[in-house]
Amino acid sequence: MGALPQEMHDAIHQVSSVAIQQIGFVIHHLTRIPNAGDRAAARQNVVPLLDSLLNTSLQSLGSDVPQHDSTQCTICFEGYEESDAIVVLPCHPTHHFHRSCIHDWLQTLAPAPPTCPNCRARIHFQNPPNHPPQ
Repeated sequence: MGALPQEMHDAIHQVSSVAIQQIGFVIHHLTRIPNAGDRAAARQNVVPLLDSLLNTSLQSLGSDVPQHDSTQCTICFEGYEESDAIVVLPCHPTHHFHRSCIHDWLQTLAPAPPTCPNCRARIHFQNPPNHPPQ
C-alpha cells in the first residue's frame, strides 16, 4: 500500500478540523446548561426582585407612571381591573404588567438574567419609592 494522495490527506485534515470545532461547540454549550440548583436559586429571587420594583394599582397607574398609554398587560393582553396588582419595570414607564404575569415570565427565564418582555432590558433590583435605601 502506498501513501495517500495529497488531496486525500488534505480532505481528511479538513474534515477533522470541522469535526473538532463542532465537538468543541457542543461541549461549550453542554457546560452552560444550568443545573436544577441554579434554576431553583434563580426562581427564589423573583419575588424579592418584584418587591423591589414599583408595585401599583390601576387607580394609581396614571399618577405613578407618567405617559402610560395603555391599561392592559402586554403579556396576557387583558385589561387591568381595580383589584389587580401591577408591576412597573424600570426600563420604561409604559412597561407594566400584572404582577402574576411578570412573575411567571421571570420564572420561565430562570436561571437566565431577568429581562423585560417588551424590550428585553435587564431588570435589576431597585429601591421601592416608599422604601429609602438602608
